[in-house]
Amino acid sequence: MHRLVPLRLVAAAAVLALGTAALPSWARTGDCIDEAARAEGINRHVLRAIGWHESRLRSQALNRNANGTVDVGAFQINSVHFPRLAAQGIDAEALKHGCTAARVAAAHYRRLVERHGNTWRAVGAYHSEATAARQHWYAQQIAQVLIDWKLLPPGTRPFDGQPLLKPGQPAPAQPLRASARAASATSSGPR
Repeated sequence: MHRLVPLRLVAAAAVLALGTAALPSWARTGDCIDEAARAEGINRHVLRAIGWHESRLRSQALNRNANGTVDVGAFQINSVHFPRLAAQGIDAEALKHGCTAARVAAAHYRRLVERHGNTWRAVGAYHSEATAARQHWYAQQIAQVLIDWKLLPPGTRPFDGQPLLKPGQPAPAQPLRASARAASATSSGPR
């Protein structure tokens, strides 16, 4: 009599036999995100949500922007940062490696947290430091990812100055007041 082997067992054996090469790039990047967040003292869930929003954690993602800049890798590091990264020995090709991209993104986000505090404003600044409206829109996008992942309660709407998730543990953010919620409805828009 033949015994059927559960598909999960076969898949697990394949991963063990082939190593991490059998995993999609976002799965291989996962541990690196946690390590990078821990090293920089930032929240791993926020960092992962940024990568998910930017590219679905696709390490080979490449996007050309209307202003002539390029976004590279899982965390869509913009080419305006290339000169600073080159001084550290990191080029655009290196940003296509999930662990390198996670470390660069974590360091970039940490600098924003140092500048703006551990707030939604720092999250919004990851996308753009140009306008408050774009920052607010981006922070809402990241909050929605965290809501979808059940790390924030439904209805959470970020706003500048509001404390964010602490590095070691997720905690709900405060909802917007009614007047701020009405104002934010007009400020969201495409990237």
